Amino acid sequence: MAEFKYYNHELKISSNYAPYIVTGKITEDDVEMLNNSGNQKILIMLNTAGQDSKIISKISKNKAIFSILGGLDYLKISKYRDPYYIKRTIMSPLVLSSIIKEFEQIESKIRPTWDDTEKSLYVYKTMTEMYHYRYEGESKYEQIDGNTYEVIRSLSGMLYNRLVCVGFALAFKEEMDRLGIPCYYQNKRNHHAWNIVKLDGEYRGIDLTWECFNKKNNRCTFRCFGRDPKFYENKHHNLDHELEEINFTLTPFTDEELKSHLQNVSEELTKTFSLKTFENSEGKKIKYYITEVGDKYTKYYIDLFGKLVVVYLPNQILPKDGLTISNIEKAITNEGYIGPKPAEAKTKYNLFTRTDGTSFLITPSDRKKKNLGEFCYLDIIQNSQGEDVIRRSFILSENDLTKFKNESQKELIASTLLSSKRLEKKLMSFNGYVGYIGDDFQIYYDKTIETSLNIQGRRR
Repeated sequence: MAEFKYYNHELKISSNYAPYIVTGKITEDDVEMLNNSGNQKILIMLNTAGQDSKIISKISKNKAIFSILGGLDYLKISKYRDPYYIKRTIMSPLVLSSIIKEFEQIESKIRPTWDDTEKSLYVYKTMTEMYHYRYEGESKYEQIDGNTYEVIRSLSGMLYNRLVCVGFALAFKEEMDRLGIPCYYQNKRNHHAWNIVKLDGEYRGIDLTWECFNKKNNRCTFRCFGRDPKFYENKHHNLDHELEEINFTLTPFTDEELKSHLQNVSEELTKTFSLKTFENSEGKKIKYYITEVGDKYTKYYIDLFGKLVVVYLPNQILPKDGLTISNIEKAITNEGYIGPKPAEAKTKYNLFTRTDGTSFLITPSDRKKKNLGEFCYLDIIQNSQGEDVIRRSFILSENDLTKFKNESQKELIASTLLSSKRLEKKLMSFNGYVGYIGDDFQIYYDKTIETSLNIQGRRR
């Protein structure tokens, strides 16, 4: 059970709720005690680490509300005892439960073998892509569970995908606290907020706000992840007049240090799909993955002797009868269709084969990008267990890679623009931006775009 200790100081926010400092995990027995209590309580918690969202949601908002200190620890830091700051920590049980679920979603893909830096990189990238800096005209407030919250400056902004610097810094610190990674919230009053995180034994300056405010095509560049060697010299990070803040001695990551850590998390950031196997009517074992089921056709990815191909099989034909080797080979020349291609069909994919014999599929993604096409790159690889799986990564190019039909052109693109070595580098260091093939069939790239997506670049 959790421990509840009465906080013998008045909080300048609510005279109706008695403040209690809570340590330990709240249990079902605690919920019963709180819901049957005769007085209303503010439950002050340092962070949400170890708390169960389902249990928290069972607490009646008429009996208890929460104050999650996080970076705004008014028990220790006097400037945060102002109601202006305290209000940002307050939330109902339902809101807190929803926020914990957000963190649990992020944590669900963290691998236990990652070190603290790798976990932090993953959280930083995930938050960059999940949340955005509040756009002009978007409301600061939301009605949640019968109360009005200024969401952009609190953890509740995570529920609406919009935050400003305070919200970003609080959210990042909360996740670090949940993961047991030393993290500090820093605040230049009425100006800016950011984080300092201890990674690999050194303190690193991290500014998630700047990453999100300047992000291009919703891509994370990691330029504001412990990269700036003059972090505190920037006027936005200057703490000369903040007597309660610490000026840490910061050590920036080198290019190689950051790249080494990113290599360890890259497999998780690229999605893989397991292949199934069945025996067709010819007695051949077919490895497949069903990617889409329509009214008339089912779309398959088929492993044809190590080459990934797209096949559309009419739903009235059983897979064991329709997915014969000869039918699959004919489908390749019929835009993937077994049998007549429907007049209304709008297939968009391209099969590329390199001079070394390796092959891959390119299909358009569902996400639209300004001035760039985003495409799914799919190939077959072996996972750590030695099993064949489909790997999907996202790449960016000015070319429409689905429209090249000439085989000699496709081979040139596959072996130059999208060569195995070049592609791995672009996925690792440039967030998948590969540039384009010009009319003269030379490789080109937009330096502005590449700079914005370069994880080894420094913030300008």
